[in-house]
Amino acid sequence: MGCAAPSETEFTPDFEWLNTLCITYENELSIKKSFENEYIIFSGELQSGKPKCGRIDFKDKESNLLYFIGKIDSIINCQLAGEGLLMQAGKKSDIQMRGKIKNSTLNGLGELVQHDSTHIGTFVNGVLVKGCKKYNKGHSVTGYFQNGVKHGICTDQTPTGYVKALFEDNKVVKKLESVKKDENGSYHWIYKGEPTKYSGIKTHTPPESYDGEDKQIKYKWTYSGQFNDNGGEHGKGTLTFENGETISGQWNNGNSL
Repeated sequence: MGCAAPSETEFTPDFEWLNTLCITYENELSIKKSFENEYIIFSGELQSGKPKCGRIDFKDKESNLLYFIGKIDSIINCQLAGEGLLMQAGKKSDIQMRGKIKNSTLNGLGELVQHDSTHIGTFVNGVLVKGCKKYNKGHSVTGYFQNGVKHGICTDQTPTGYVKALFEDNKVVKKLESVKKDENGSYHWIYKGEPTKYSGIKTHTPPESYDGEDKQIKYKWTYSGQFNDNGGEHGKGTLTFENGETISGQWNNGNSL
């Protein structure tokens, strides 16, 4: 795939109008029911006798009770189309869907909130195909998806760094860029087209508790050059200590030759 992973700003929806609408219609005591039958309770604005904008409570084909707040295009055979907030009522792990709704699920630009993650971007039949998945504890994936897994160029980010790569069916096909951070510094290396060969910059900050004499642990330094797949200095590179001293040449798995 020739295109880059999307940025989060590409697909962040503007739901300010929906937030205002939710404040209006969440308080059911302040509004009158405009429409009610065996399957539907609607409060809001009608057009030609049909729901147009407001809150609608209805049952889907599996008899799950749903409620929707927003702009309503149609509701036919328990399938709702419109733009707004859709939730399944009465569940502790409520799933919230905000955005373009078709067939009572997200289709188009939107946001899906679950108990362990938030998905933002473009959806097809309720499944994210382009956008960002934000998980608990600081993990996120931004890029392209197929059948719910990474497929295409994605950036997989954790609190300790990130990997940008080309994925197929959730598996890495080609690494493009990688950053790894730990308590003693950070690694930053970029794929250059050769197996297990990367180049970039690595910084090291000495641990406070170290009292040994190993210079590469005791002192602060920056390495610029080639790396192996695990972030170790490997190939041609230069390590520069903060006092200006340098070690240049060939490296093998973190050791100078």
